[in-house]
Amino acid sequence: MTNATSRYVPPGEKRRIIEDAFLAFRPDVANRYPRPEAPGPPGAQQALADLAAATNIPRLVKQRRLIDGLRLSSAKHRAGFDDQARDVLASTLEQGLPDDTRQSLADLAKRRQDEAAASDEPRLQPRHSQWMQGTNDIFRFTTHEQTFEACNDEQEADKATPDGQLVPSRLIIAQFWSNLPPAAFRTYVDPRNWPHCSPFWRAMQPLGPIVQTANGYDGDFAETVNIITETLTVPLHIGFRVLPDQSRVWTRFNISRAFYNQFPGTEVDVDTGTVSAESVPGGPAPTRVRATKYLHWRDPGRLDLTDLSCDLGWSDLMMEMADGCAQGFPTDGGPTERTVTGGAKTSADAAVSQLVEDVTTQCQQGISENGPYLKQMIGRFTGSSWDAGWINDLLDMGLVTARRYGNIASNVRRFADSLRDTATERDGHG
Repeated sequence: MTNATSRYVPPGEKRRIIEDAFLAFRPDVANRYPRPEAPGPPGAQQALADLAAATNIPRLVKQRRLIDGLRLSSAKHRAGFDDQARDVLASTLEQGLPDDTRQSLADLAKRRQDEAAASDEPRLQPRHSQWMQGTNDIFRFTTHEQTFEACNDEQEADKATPDGQLVPSRLIIAQFWSNLPPAAFRTYVDPRNWPHCSPFWRAMQPLGPIVQTANGYDGDFAETVNIITETLTVPLHIGFRVLPDQSRVWTRFNISRAFYNQFPGTEVDVDTGTVSAESVPGGPAPTRVRATKYLHWRDPGRLDLTDLSCDLGWSDLMMEMADGCAQGFPTDGGPTERTVTGGAKTSADAAVSQLVEDVTTQCQQGISENGPYLKQMIGRFTGSSWDAGWINDLLDMGLVTARRYGNIASNVRRFADSLRDTATERDGHG
């Protein structure tokens, strides 16, 4: 193995590393969407080296990017990436292993990776469960990792556009099972938190008042995501719900008919689906976490990125967002550990930077979310008659503030845990 330096990477660089691990093996896409600062496909060896060094990328994302990328290469070219591939796999092993054990397990994982990469299928998807079963003795996968069903974006179904036209739309599905209750995934399922949970999401900006219901809310939002060099903004109508017994938490989303015409540059005319966590008896674990999404591009002549959805972030949405966003999960890691999965612990400096980013993000999102309520409340005093409904607006703003400060409290708790773990590690090795 090489002596790559492990490090925590900020969200923007994290997104680039995940994308580069794909683009390095897909020059057609890289040339179609060149980055201004680095046109053309990134170098595969450097892309894999960066993937191995990043400590806050979930290990399933690393493994999928590695194997799917190598499957696009000939056997001759794959041999040139042996060292980098071994480093990627070593970075996903359990921490604290003796050097000789880590070397031995990395070599074994590399041999099994060679077998998976040599398969005829273009992606890991058809053999994902075989990879899990065949390497569980090496990686000791968690329940949600073992049950993660590799992203599927190969089906289509007719869905209606905002003007009622039926068009063939790409169906994207991903799911995993968890021993945590559905309520533990409430933060993850709520779309307002997605920009905080994944570097692929830039914003979920409210477009009007958010209407509270007995068990959730309804509202229109401008969703902004980054895909390679493109920034896509889509107006969505979102309904978030929680059953009274908390056995199911879910979100339904669709293109907002009320605001679609106000976004003439919207690239898609179908964007609909669900994200949910629910108790399902008889499964491999008590809770199934599932995401479905239908997409259709307005311009039939452009490169259809929907068939690349799994490569460009949908797996990241499922694994990285659930790990980083669900209640009870640390910011960078699996559900049972306070360290980055398969990597070194976050340093104190990185933990401070992460806390600052987390707190400022919550404050910024809270201000944006309160904007429509504040505007509505002021309007009740400036209209033709005084409207006592301002009390409800004030209560809504209070709920937003309480929820955001609850999230900040969770961030502070994770920050304290990371400092404690860093101190424990230092004392144990001093």
